[in-house]
Amino acid sequence: METSAYLDSGAAFNVFRTSEAVALGFDLSDGRQRSVTAGDGKILNCRVFTLMMEIGPYRFNGEIGFSRDLRVGFNLLGLNGFFDHFREVSFQHSDRRVVIRR
Repeated sequence: METSAYLDSGAAFNVFRTSEAVALGFDLSDGRQRSVTAGDGKILNCRVFTLMMEIGPYRFNGEIGFSRDLRVGFNLLGLNGFFDHFREVSFQHSDRRVVIRR
């Protein structure tokens, strides 16, 4: 399944909408419970699964928390579970590009 997510260096953890978990065929009651704090201070209750992710030429296993409490219209990739897999993640605003290197 292919989806999109917002790279958020201010997010501590990967959090996706529950609709993504349903599309992947996950039973949310099977996931490990975890709570994370959002940027606005609200607590997001998540069900965590480890998934194989593929971004460009890179493949890796990362944890994603699926949450009904995520109130933004996009999924988030954060420090633990995404950024920690790479040596460099940089934003080239003028070119509207993201550079990712292991």
